[in-house]
Amino acid sequence: MIDNIKIFVILLLTISCVPNKSDQQNYYKEKKTSFFDLTHGDWTADSWIRNPENLKMVNETFKKIGYLNLIPNDFISSNEFLIGDIYIKKNFFKLFDSLQITYGLDTIESKYYREFWERRKLEKNDSIVFAIVKDINLILKQKIIPYSPDFVNDTLYDLLRIQYRPDSLTNELAIQDFKTLKKYH
Repeated sequence: MIDNIKIFVILLLTISCVPNKSDQQNYYKEKKTSFFDLTHGDWTADSWIRNPENLKMVNETFKKIGYLNLIPNDFISSNEFLIGDIYIKKNFFKLFDSLQITYGLDTIESKYYREFWERRKLEKNDSIVFAIVKDINLILKQKIIPYSPDFVNDTLYDLLRIQYRPDSLTNELAIQDFKTLKKYH
């Protein structure tokens, strides 16, 4: 009798541990996007972001979401800022203004700007980086510049919209955000 009870309990436990098909739809597995390392990786070692097509896609997506919605106010008003692990001891406005001015010069006095543009030339992405610098300068001067819908990445746009929400999160928005994230599963 005790053996029958043991067998019954083992059988019951075994059956209860097997998920049914309707339960399987409630499990989600995290999926990394191609641009996952933009937020979670080392920008100095990331080859994905160095690709001109990827830079253009990120720039156009950032323009659609609004650069000023992505750039913290303390970056703009400070003479130093931190992006990930990269410490930059320069005024944000002056940095982008100087990058635009120094692009294409034969001789650049400042070591920082000279090395910055030399690296971009070696990576063969200097022209797209220059276009991005010009866009950012216009945006910092409160100019509205259009984005190219053909180059906007919908996934990146949706994720940025969720992360940098300008309004307060409500239950309805949280459910909508969850549905958005779920569709990328």
